[in-house]
Amino acid sequence: MNVFFRAEHMVPAIQAAGVTGLVRSPLAMGIFGGKYDAGTQFKADDVRGTDEGWMAYFQDGKIKDTHLAQLNGVRDVLTSGGRRVRFRGFGRAAPAPCRSRGFARQNR
Repeated sequence: MNVFFRAEHMVPAIQAAGVTGLVRSPLAMGIFGGKYDAGTQFKADDVRGTDEGWMAYFQDGKIKDTHLAQLNGVRDVLTSGGRRVRFRGFGRAAPAPCRSRGFARQNR
């Protein structure tokens, strides 16, 4: 789940099950980090530089044009209120109970 793959069906399922969802690729393998652009070419020894069948975000070692277009389409929203496209990490995106020590102790 992220801007590219919303997976809207997952939120009700997670809530109904009473569990915490863990987003597998919240930063889309670095695309949302603000470090890479259309000119970035990943080497073959980087998973983003391979053409694995499951690779959703990259093709031929580059970010897919469709994902660059989507990112550019939501850039204004992502940067509103003084925010930056470069996210600071998972902890900022997680709901408060997931970040608390008490929650971690209760759910070992």
